[in-house]
Amino acid sequence: MAPVDMDWDKLCTSDYDRCIVGSDIVWAQDRYAIDRTRFLDFENSKRAKKYSYAASFGSDWIPEKNIDFIKRYLASFQGISVRKKTSVEMLDRIGVHGAVHTVDSTLLLDREHWEAFGRAPLDFPLKRYAFVYLLGKELEQRDAIQEFCKKKGLQIVFIPFADKTYSKADMTFGDIQIMDASPREWVWLVGHAEYVITDSFHGAVFSAIFEKKFFVVARQYEIQEWDNRLHDYLDTIGQSDKYIDFTSARFDDFTWDYQEINSKLKEKIDFSKKFLDAVMREEKDAADMDPEQEENHDSEAV
Repeated sequence: MAPVDMDWDKLCTSDYDRCIVGSDIVWAQDRYAIDRTRFLDFENSKRAKKYSYAASFGSDWIPEKNIDFIKRYLASFQGISVRKKTSVEMLDRIGVHGAVHTVDSTLLLDREHWEAFGRAPLDFPLKRYAFVYLLGKELEQRDAIQEFCKKKGLQIVFIPFADKTYSKADMTFGDIQIMDASPREWVWLVGHAEYVITDSFHGAVFSAIFEKKFFVVARQYEIQEWDNRLHDYLDTIGQSDKYIDFTSARFDDFTWDYQEINSKLKEKIDFSKKFLDAVMREEKDAADMDPEQEENHDSEAV
């Protein structure tokens, strides 16, 4: 693994045998620009084999002006895996075939690993709580969340300004505000909550890792394509009904069957690890993996 940040010039002069790019919105095309480094558009002396793991475009479309560039970049890859099923379909539409759907890299580590990683915030009061992690600023949803938690007898633990911008909506929300939670503390807060309420992709992912009761709310200001990654993930684990409007939901109607959820996740995680194993061991080319295999896994789990 590279010990330093790698730019295009460093990649060209590197002596790596293999390069893997991924994952979270690594292929996003802000203002239609393409970062050729993130598409591994280079040649080094060893002609490194190139792969992606759970790469995400962020949106479900590619600007017309970028299609030919992306097709050329990805033609040099020996294996392509993406984080969303809809990205497989999008690549197929532009003529890039054989991509497979793999899980977010955080899911490759089990619950025991993340429990050991987590650390309680300093002086945290050990009370029953709901962990509310929101990047959006919608006030009506927050009022409904507050009412739900009051009925459940739960305090709200909240991280204000999670998107690094000031918001008046964050100033007075929650019973316990944690201003500077570290990644280890954030994981601990998810792991010890009775409910997790979030509009964050990784908030939903870690809720499932820790087998929590959770809800996902829409970010009202968010571009719809960016929200689709949450829909895609919830569909993968069979929990699309957990994406709710808090102001009108009937909470007695929800169940969380973690035997079923874990079964669906295991199929995807096993497939994802098999893809990575093929890349790292080169026992066979990852491009030869059957993209239909993961669909077969889904049908067997139903």
